Amino acid sequence: MFISGIKAQGRFLVKMISLSVSLLDDKQKFDETMLNLANAHNKRGVRANEYGIVGEVLFHSVKTCIGPAYTPKVHMAWIKVFSRMLKAIVPTAVAFELHEGYAQVQRMNELDMARKQLAHEYSARKVSTNTPFENTTTTPSTDSSN
Repeated sequence: MFISGIKAQGRFLVKMISLSVSLLDDKQKFDETMLNLANAHNKRGVRANEYGIVGEVLFHSVKTCIGPAYTPKVHMAWIKVFSRMLKAIVPTAVAFELHEGYAQVQRMNELDMARKQLAHEYSARKVSTNTPFENTTTTPSTDSSN
């Protein structure tokens, strides 16, 4: 997923969080930005349940970077921002997964129908009884002179 490398992804994450914080007062822009972010992640195969893991890593990283300044109050502030982000992102991710799952079931049904149609067409054809693959089993020789 990290096409440009993990450091670049880290910088992008910080920019997205900064942007998210700056948009908290403008619900429409915030939701639109999160929708775009969710769609970008959907295209890369990120699943809804993986956002929780990202949050754990994010909180751990911030705590490690700022050390003692990571107070319970700071932790709650991060939780509020990340929760607001997830409130906009996760429903989009789940809807995408459900749609993809439904589309996959449809493709499987179409393939199954095509397979059945081919099998029906094959069995309906008259196959010559003199094909080179018929009666290819051999019986052991009973000649004991070998």
